[in-house]
Amino acid sequence: MGSLLVELLPFAVGLAVTPAAIATGILFLASKRPLGNAIAFAAAFSLIYAGLSAVVLAVARSSEGPAVDPRTKARVTLAVGLLLLVLALVTWLRGRGRPPRRPRWLDMVETANPAEALGLGVAMAVLNPNIPILLAGLSTIAAAGVTLAEQFWGAAFLLAGSQVGLIGPIMWFVLRPASAARGLGRFTGWLARHERLVNLGVLVVFGLLFTAKGVAG
Repeated sequence: MGSLLVELLPFAVGLAVTPAAIATGILFLASKRPLGNAIAFAAAFSLIYAGLSAVVLAVARSSEGPAVDPRTKARVTLAVGLLLLVLALVTWLRGRGRPPRRPRWLDMVETANPAEALGLGVAMAVLNPNIPILLAGLSTIAAAGVTLAEQFWGAAFLLAGSQVGLIGPIMWFVLRPASAARGLGRFTGWLARHERLVNLGVLVVFGLLFTAKGVAG
């Protein structure tokens, strides 16, 4: 089990580093219904990724032996790495010569209610690079040939990674509201100004990591 978690660690970290989602979750903590909105937003990611994990692992369990052979797992990881590098190139090309500006999605959350926060969370959970990263991580679990319990804990490890950047600020806000308001406000402002560069860096780093991992496999 320990070796599986070590192999899943890069995927869990990749799921944790999602600048747009983290910034949105923090901004919800400054909205009119802070906890309700932030929790609903984080719950959307949990629902989407848990549902996807359940479907993939159910398909994997329906086959005899490992559902994914090592070569296929390597191909999936390589494909995810190349996809992230392509997204990095697109991000770089789209941002050339454009002055930094406040993203429109940050303005949508200021007057949102929990239902709207949930809907925005569903959209952002689907429309970001986390889906291919999660699928690559799940293919690693399917290729491991481990027990059902070990598959469950492996998937839970990936889901926990996807929630760290969303639940962490909520816990800080609940336990230390005054310091959280100051610290999270500064962080959100910085992230809004540098969102493109942060996204570009994340895509390049994990794109290269998964590409190398796939080639090595």
